Amino acid sequence: MQTSLPNKAAVSRDGFRALVLTYHSHHMEGSTYPSNDHVALHRDLRLIDETEYMIVSLDDLVDAFIQAQHNEIHGAASMAATRLVAITFDDGPEYDAIDFQHPTLGFQRSFLGILRDFSCSAGG
Repeated sequence: MQTSLPNKAAVSRDGFRALVLTYHSHHMEGSTYPSNDHVALHRDLRLIDETEYMIVSLDDLVDAFIQAQHNEIHGAASMAATRLVAITFDDGPEYDAIDFQHPTLGFQRSFLGILRDFSCSAGG
């Protein structure tokens, strides 16, 4: 089982940690974590929850990073306990929002469906 988050850009400053995870709903070459972003998103949401990262918008993540830089430069309080993650779906195909039957991989839950399932679960 995958134990780290792929497709990521990470920044760390004075203990402040931020990730930007990118997913492409048309990336379906198989049914495993590295070969299918639908599988990866589902697992990553569980890992995000287990590692106590807070899911935020990309705008909020950038604002928090700028604040962490400001705090570091000006000797203000550290944001060391802050762990943020922003999730992006970059391409916008209908697979982002609509469940579908893949001709060889079978049923694929849309990204929107995966996010709704996570939100309704105990972890979401």
